[in-house]
Amino acid sequence: MDLQALLRKAAENKGRLIIIAVIVLGVMWLLSGTLPGLIGNQLPSEVEEVITRRYTTCISPDDTPIQFNEARQPECGRVDIRAVGEGAVLPDARAQGITRAICYKIVIQNPYWTTIGTTRHEVMWKARTASKVAIMQNNAWQIFSDQDELDEQRWGTYACLETYESSTGESPQTK
Repeated sequence: MDLQALLRKAAENKGRLIIIAVIVLGVMWLLSGTLPGLIGNQLPSEVEEVITRRYTTCISPDDTPIQFNEARQPECGRVDIRAVGEGAVLPDARAQGITRAICYKIVIQNPYWTTIGTTRHEVMWKARTASKVAIMQNNAWQIFSDQDELDEQRWGTYACLETYESSTGESPQTK
């Protein structure tokens, strides 16, 4: 059966065509979480995991003071990653083996101790935002340490769509 005959038959039964379209879109949506290549401007999950591990800080239960009948719980930070979009890879970068660049922004919220003298006093939270670029070079993803000037330079080099953002002063926030 050729393609034209198949299309003619599908057009005759529009209900079946709609059902097939919905199933195909559903499968693509389900696979997009496990196969990042289906949606080009998303970071692969393994890259997101590395970023999350790199920026999350925890205060362990052993560091938390305890009073009678008070449970110990660790406090861990939170990292929110939002892909901005695919960056432009110029020919000179392609010559260095760079095939993809994905621009993303992260919001990092982590706990820290305030102290009075040498005594831990209260757990506070600080937050910051950073604009970053992940590149695929020689079939391996690379993410970069925090270096504001280099991060901003990369943001411009790969022509990221949104304005570069980086909070330099971390300010305490209560949770």
